[in-house]
Amino acid sequence: MKREAKRIRKRQAKMATLIAARLGRDPAPIAVDLPDRDFFSDLERLRRRFKRAEALGYRHANERLVREQVALLKQLRDQVDRCLYAREGSNEQTVHCDRKQIIAELAAIETEFGGIEIDFRSQTVSAVTPEIELDGVCLGRFRICLEVRYLGESRPYRVIALDPECSRDCDETTHPHVQSEALCEGEGAEPIKYALREGRLSDFFTIVRQVLQTYNPDSAYTQLSDWFGVECHDCGSTVDRDDCNSCDRCDAKTCEDCSASCADCDRTVCGNCSESCESCGLRFCDACLSECRECGETNCDDCLTKGICDDCTESASEETEAEKTSAQVAPV
Repeated sequence: MKREAKRIRKRQAKMATLIAARLGRDPAPIAVDLPDRDFFSDLERLRRRFKRAEALGYRHANERLVREQVALLKQLRDQVDRCLYAREGSNEQTVHCDRKQIIAELAAIETEFGGIEIDFRSQTVSAVTPEIELDGVCLGRFRICLEVRYLGESRPYRVIALDPECSRDCDETTHPHVQSEALCEGEGAEPIKYALREGRLSDFFTIVRQVLQTYNPDSAYTQLSDWFGVECHDCGSTVDRDDCNSCDRCDAKTCEDCSASCADCDRTVCGNCSESCESCGLRFCDACLSECRECGETNCDDCLTKGICDDCTESASEETEAEKTSAQVAPV
């Protein structure tokens, strides 16, 4: 046991040397990088989908699209915050941390979290949280991974789900405030920033854990109330994953009440990809419907004769009969 404890202390001292050297560097001027995603094209795409859903009267679909827009704007905000963090940090005075202080900080993390993992190959210091449960939703444990080589840069750490219970909206959202292993820090942003800058590593790990153990619905990527289950694409209700249907045309998920089977090809379709025949009233997928050449209304193949619907055929027949009758009446 003494030998193992000595080995651990030796590793911590070696890592402390790397961390102290990294924190002691004067930051070089940093150019602000543009976001690595075309957020504006994605926002424009959501706007077009919103217009279409609005025209079709899909109120719940509109609400879902608004939530997607809010999540996208939050991601954009996070990237802008990271750029500002890096830029502002390059102008602040460097804090020189004592190696002994860092050794004490690493020992404090081990005591607080019941263990610490040091990896020299990847230059990381990690600690694992206990299982996190928010409002009755168990999200599992998370590994807080500090990447030493990125100290002094924007958010040099990752939050990794060890027992991922991803949200129904996005496989990359493992916590209401964690997406793609990046933490939405919220009110913890400033404390985290200065804890890292001043070498208070124990405070950093503790603050991140506190953020993970706190739920703020106003800044969440996904609401906890919608965490499990699947939202119906048409009506917006939440149903169990096993009880939903996938549209064979667009792969949208719908509940039993909103999904339908095409009366011609038997494909399962959602409201966006199906329509009722104007003549017989049965529901068909878009591919099994055609427009009447006379009136332009949508009909199934059985209700069209040479591209003309039954109503137009009947009207044309009545007009022809009336013309014949009129022609047989002798003029006075």
